[in-house]
Amino acid sequence: MKIDLHGLELSEAIIEVDYALKECKSNGDLFLEVVHGFNTGRVLKNYFLSQKFLKSMEEEGFRLAKQPPPNPGTTLYKILSFSS
Repeated sequence: MKIDLHGLELSEAIIEVDYALKECKSNGDLFLEVVHGFNTGRVLKNYFLSQKFLKSMEEEGFRLAKQPPPNPGTTLYKILSFSS
């Protein structure tokens, strides 16, 4: 699944990614590509590459692993597990 966060504030983007992960769970998708932008999306990029984000998602029941991104304006995650 791919989600585009261009133009969103960080708080909005976090909600959208959480929703996308729940959608991945219901669809059985094992990858989530987060499009945040490179220069203008720096705040989003820094957050979604951080351990803080990974820890937060783990607390929500999603264990993620960063994968090599298709380009510098995206972050790609493999979804390792969903908790019920």
